[in-house]
Amino acid sequence: MSERCSQHLYETFHNDPGYLGLTKEHLEDPDLYISFEVYEAIPECWSSVKERDEILKEKEANAISSLHPVSQYETSDRVLPDRISVVSEKIRALS
Repeated sequence: MSERCSQHLYETFHNDPGYLGLTKEHLEDPDLYISFEVYEAIPECWSSVKERDEILKEKEANAISSLHPVSQYETSDRVLPDRISVVSEKIRALS
C-alpha cells in the first residue's frame, strides 16, 4: 500500500498535479495538505502478482463504492475527466 501511495504522490508532485485532481496552486497553498490512509490492510497471502493485482483491484473498487472519492467514478477506479474542476470546487466549498 505504501508503494502505491508513494507512486501517487510522486506523480502528483513531480509530473502532474491533475493526477489527483489538483493544480500547481493547490500544491503551493500552505493551508492545504495531502494525507493518505490505509483503508484496509491486505495480507501477503497471494500466490502470484496477478492474483495480488486482482485482490487489490477488488478492494479498491469496494473502497470507491463506499467512500465516494470526488475525483473518481463511483463504480470504478477510473478518474473523472473533469476531476480538476470537481476537486477545486470541493476545496473552495471547504474554505
